Amino acid sequence: MLLTMARILILVAGAALSVLVCIGIVSPAQVLSFVGRTMASPWGIVLAVGIRLVLGVAMLVAAPASPYPLAFTVVGWIAIAAAVVGLLLGRQRLQRFAQWWIDRFGPVGTRAWLVIALAFAAFLVYGVV
Repeated sequence: MLLTMARILILVAGAALSVLVCIGIVSPAQVLSFVGRTMASPWGIVLAVGIRLVLGVAMLVAAPASPYPLAFTVVGWIAIAAAVVGLLLGRQRLQRFAQWWIDRFGPVGTRAWLVIALAFAAFLVYGVV
């Protein structure tokens, strides 16, 4: 039961990430705007930390049944660590980091990172189907 729930969560996260990434590749300004607005809102850090935490735990649970158990375990722990770091940094630092990211990479750099994110989303989906 727990394994099935973890696999479904990972599948949904991978599919949602794929949709967001495809939108971003076509229109990076929309994704940059979304990230900026999300990190500026009071619930932005909760969303960012919550998603990382849930995905990390789901990946750890699903790792033994995955074709890539070591990769799922490592990425799961990285996601959990990123959630903890996000909590420790706080909303204002994360907001400044998001703005730095937007300023630094712009549309072209964002597209390049989104292609990497699409590969990650495909890895998530492939790892649980």
